[in-house]
Amino acid sequence: MGKEVTDVNEQKGNVDVFKKRLKKERINAGFISQEAFADKANISKGAISYYEKGTRKPLIDAFINIADALNVSYDYLLGYSKTPIRENHDTRELTGLSDEAIKLLNNLVKESNIEMGFPKLAINKLKTINYLLEQEENFGFLDRLSDFLWNEYKTEYAEGRDVVMAEDISGVQHLFSLTDLDNMNILELQRLLNKLRENTKSDNAKKK
Repeated sequence: MGKEVTDVNEQKGNVDVFKKRLKKERINAGFISQEAFADKANISKGAISYYEKGTRKPLIDAFINIADALNVSYDYLLGYSKTPIRENHDTRELTGLSDEAIKLLNNLVKESNIEMGFPKLAINKLKTINYLLEQEENFGFLDRLSDFLWNEYKTEYAEGRDVVMAEDISGVQHLFSLTDLDNMNILELQRLLNKLRENTKSDNAKKK
């Protein structure tokens, strides 16, 4: 008969995650009907229905068949991983990168090794990513970029204009229009990019 999957059976939360992800990935894989997927996974249609409702828990053999038929990671189905792609599990857990970001990096690595196309462009992109991460402590470019993209500022109204409250380096508060603040952020990003470029040229000169 086989034994039941411990992780699914002992924690209710995992059962809830499993039933939702099973249905989602079944449909994503093109199996609109439960019957079609049941044939692929060598499981009865009734069992698939029970699993997706969360009223029955899969035996370990059935669980493995389901994951293999969907080609998704076991940890993803159980709620322990955010990515269904087996090959991405360790990378995503270690770095927090999304599947799309991991795919882009993998493609850059492949492109950098091919003889046709634009391998130099891919190589330069990889070098840029590496350099930005390696120099973050010295230059804080990603800090500034994150501020520009994600920070939310308190919005007030002055003379009918949208303005934001921001502090300068000394901690003094000022009111800026949204356009002014965006322009200042862009200028600061440009300054940091120029500094990074100068530093890169200096590093390359030292290597020679």
